[in-house]
Amino acid sequence: MALHLELGRKGEAVARSYLEEQAYALLHVNWKSGRWEVDIVAAKDGLIIFVEVKTLMGEQGGWPEQAVTSQKEERLRKVAAAYLEVTGIRPLDIRFDIIAITYYDAGHYALLHMEDAF
Repeated sequence: MALHLELGRKGEAVARSYLEEQAYALLHVNWKSGRWEVDIVAAKDGLIIFVEVKTLMGEQGGWPEQAVTSQKEERLRKVAAAYLEVTGIRPLDIRFDIIAITYYDAGHYALLHMEDAF
């Protein structure tokens, strides 16, 4: 498996564990609509939360959340609309979050959860 794919999967696993620890209910992981995908769909307090996970190695420079461009935000909005249509879920509201994970030496990492990121 390519290193960036392995790193991405590792980051998504950390994000799932973090969300569960924060009392989010995980509804779907890697939910797809056509060519587009949302990393995690979760629920909490009557909200449906669509979570984009971005992971980098510390030596790559930059911040993982910078990889969520306006084009990516638009695709996530489209995936969210498709998800709600397909599942028939009618939440009180929806929210888009970003979980940014930066890995450092010896497996240490920093996690930033940006609620209502866009």
